[in-house]
Amino acid sequence: MTLRAALCCLAAAAALLPPPDAAGAERPVPVEAQLRDILERPLFARSRQPGGGPVEATVAARPPDAIVREPRAVPAEDIAVQVMGVLIAPPTRKALLRFGDAPPEWLAEGASAEGWRVSVVEEAGVVLSGTAGDVRLDLHEPPR
Repeated sequence: MTLRAALCCLAAAAALLPPPDAAGAERPVPVEAQLRDILERPLFARSRQPGGGPVEATVAARPPDAIVREPRAVPAEDIAVQVMGVLIAPPTRKALLRFGDAPPEWLAEGASAEGWRVSVVEEAGVVLSGTAGDVRLDLHEPPR
């Protein structure tokens, strides 16, 4: 590359840059304003926009055959399971369940373990179906 070609490339690049006074017009936002903006945005909202951001879309309604009847009470000694977490990322719906002292395992809706079937996975808990009937377990409920 010749010196002339290099100077032409530099001139073309300089022409693309904004004028010096336009670049100097951008002033940094004061720290207080930045902190106020951070505090106004909800920490766990997906959008982190002031005011809570857009309302998240609701999960599609379940077909009528998937609706579970009202869970009935099952005596505490009949089930030894704890809901450690839930994962809802359509179309996936899983629950992290610990049966007794066994290590926790992820079970999808419809999967079975220890004689219980995961009927419904919701944000607040899980409905399990078994021979003793249906039981609703809340997320982070102490082990039974």
